[in-house]
Amino acid sequence: MKFNIELKKGVNPFYIGEPISGHLKVYPFNFIEYSEDEMWDEYDFFDDSIEVYVDKKTKLIESIACRQNCYLFDQNLIGLNIDEFFKLTLFSKAEIKSEKLELTDEDQQVYDIDEAGLQIWVNADDTIVTVFVSN
Repeated sequence: MKFNIELKKGVNPFYIGEPISGHLKVYPFNFIEYSEDEMWDEYDFFDDSIEVYVDKKTKLIESIACRQNCYLFDQNLIGLNIDEFFKLTLFSKAEIKSEKLELTDEDQQVYDIDEAGLQIWVNADDTIVTVFVSN
């Protein structure tokens, strides 16, 4: 299945602010309950291609993560070089806030593109490995 991003709205077929309940009746999923300290829980769909983070109280979708395929302007962002992403979207890399995160298996650079509702995670090879969509 091809997952298309709608900026600040979601990743088809999941949209920010909508109840998760309708999707649970349609698609197989894996539920991950987070600790009481966390404000959300996670639902994984399509063999873990899509992670949907849901508010524990309201059961509304808060954000969506793509790790295998995630299309914007008919281009798969997963596996794309970060500089190619900036050429594609016309965002200025120099003007986007970013931070380096030290993860267990590797460090990643995270770019927050607030005006588009995107968070782009990039590995040491400057390759996009995860895209988060929120609003």
